[in-house]
Amino acid sequence: MLVALKPFSVLAKLPAEDLYFQHRSHGGISAEWAKDASVALITLDSKWGPGDVFVVELSDGKVKRITNLEQKLRRLISPRYKSAKKKPESYNDTYDFIFENEDNAPYTLEGNKMVKVDVTATNDPKGISDRPWSVQVKAAWDIAAAKFTSQKITDARRK
Repeated sequence: MLVALKPFSVLAKLPAEDLYFQHRSHGGISAEWAKDASVALITLDSKWGPGDVFVVELSDGKVKRITNLEQKLRRLISPRYKSAKKKPESYNDTYDFIFENEDNAPYTLEGNKMVKVDVTATNDPKGISDRPWSVQVKAAWDIAAAKFTSQKITDARRK
């Protein structure tokens, strides 16, 4: 939940997808705020890296829009996963692939205008699959336009 402390009020419930893979069992929660408090970037960590990532836009102390950036990124990458030459195995029964954090900040809030994305998507975080699939994604999410304004997706690993 996103709350205001003075005066206390619940601003919004974050629409997390699958809490098993998120902060309750494998990680934490972090929030980064624009200096003017008009935008928050909230990350619910999963086992291997970022899980749900929310861009929360506020105006006059109220939530204007919540965007699940992880879902948008998943939609952007899914066609590439589905068209892979060697049919990759799914990560599990819920997801074809997950997002990993390789010691960098996978999502970075740039003021109140943009979120920079630098993340790896993979079906094989443990490195044990016979049909591994991974891509590196570098993108920019324009907060006001609610869309990716740039994206570069490249193969990350090959076997």
